[in-house]
Amino acid sequence: LAPGDADAVPLAHEDDIAAFAAALPAEGLDADAAKAHLTAHHPAFTPKAVGCITVRDALARFPHLLRMESEGAGGWRVRRAGMATSSAPASSSSSPAVPDAPAMSEEEAAAALDVALLEAYNARAARRGGNDGRDAWEDVEPLLRLVPAHVRDAVKDLPATLAKLPSLEVAASPLMRPARRMRGVHLFVDGDGLTSLHLDVILSRMRVDVAASAAKVLRAAATPALTTDDAITPLDIPTYMAVEAAAQKLRRSEPIVLRDVIYACSDDKLELYADKVAHAVTFPDAEVWVVTPTRELCVASWKVAAEGAQQTSAA
Repeated sequence: LAPGDADAVPLAHEDDIAAFAAALPAEGLDADAAKAHLTAHHPAFTPKAVGCITVRDALARFPHLLRMESEGAGGWRVRRAGMATSSAPASSSSSPAVPDAPAMSEEEAAAALDVALLEAYNARAARRGGNDGRDAWEDVEPLLRLVPAHVRDAVKDLPATLAKLPSLEVAASPLMRPARRMRGVHLFVDGDGLTSLHLDVILSRMRVDVAASAAKVLRAAATPALTTDDAITPLDIPTYMAVEAAAQKLRRSEPIVLRDVIYACSDDKLELYADKVAHAVTFPDAEVWVVTPTRELCVASWKVAAEGAQQTSAA
């Protein structure tokens, strides 16, 4: 496991491209039009500034904001990420617009906004480097520009929605910070059914400080690798049993575990880990979580803290 992209682009240029993406029409822009727009509206953005030679390669460094498409004779077109491709070119202004994405309910939009804003916050914090500012208040406006347009458009009452996001604290002024602080954990990963992107989402949402964490990734031999340190489980042993054995080993070697314990697995294994694995090994001094790419469940609270709170209330 490795934190962040060591070759990440400067934040100022990401803001430029976020504004560029927001201005793209439904049909996108071809190479000449994209270059002209960048020159006119974002002159500080150049391929060299982000370590590239061509404009196309430079724009391709922002896959969360832009989608690059090849056209005939070596040409290319750029669209906003998440925007559907039209099979017919736009011939006039009366042609129907290409939808950005399928319609979203208020609940779906709020959940997508929660994840997108937290990922944008974490990306900026990682680029600042070190431990400084990783839990500091951040201006919401530039982060909102990094949220896909179809998510922003689906949120009817943005201030009210921001105030209710479970992963974020939003102040009365346009500032926000994660509700969960960055910290080191004991992480057990069942790699079967997960991709590296899934794992990044889990680590980001749970605010895991990878450098300060102890991680164990286990998977079957046929499963694609997630890290360079994956442990391969024997053919006759299910991966969840190998994860349980690794947790038992931690419990025996460290009688007192004060850091959170997180089991990361695919969505279809949430109940298996919550009902069986997490209860087979107890960590009375830690919170125990089962986390999938779309869900998270606290299966054991910090027993010492809970007992202390009960004693205080009884007194």
